[in-house]
Amino acid sequence: MLYANDGTLNRVPSPFSFMQVGKDLQTIMEKLVTNENIAKLLYYGDKDALSKPNVDVDTKLSMVNDYIRVVPILPKDLEAKNYIIIQFDHFSPGADQMLTREFLVSFDIFCNAQNWILDNYQLRPYAIMSEIDKMFNLSKLNSFGPINFVGANGIIINENLLGFTLVYKIYDYR
Repeated sequence: MLYANDGTLNRVPSPFSFMQVGKDLQTIMEKLVTNENIAKLLYYGDKDALSKPNVDVDTKLSMVNDYIRVVPILPKDLEAKNYIIIQFDHFSPGADQMLTREFLVSFDIFCNAQNWILDNYQLRPYAIMSEIDKMFNLSKLNSFGPINFVGANGIIINENLLGFTLVYKIYDYR
């Protein structure tokens, strides 16, 4: 019951906490780092990146906070690297205003213009987007609700670094 006999609102204890974001980030990072295709697409700048040997475990671990970032800042001296930046944003009450919360997770995928074209005329940002979508769309993190694809938009930092922002909505029940 949402209201007490005296008409005041009963507060339902919320299991949602902004501390959950840290757990969700950890889960996302683990999934990204252990995905062989994403590791190759980020690490190798060559056209045949997907044909290269798997990236070793130590190198994958060193990719965290370098190629795969949770702080939304890119290094000033950009090399010909490829990056994914993960962010949570737009926290809000759900449509019922009481029992759910909604928020967005975005993946900013930046690829150096020299690295865009892969073998067979595939494009690196789309290959990375496809891998992310396979892992996360309609899946769950630590939240109760599914992750739903919202959209993607192009982003341009400069003539050398451009890509897409891939956005998903997460529903959490209190």
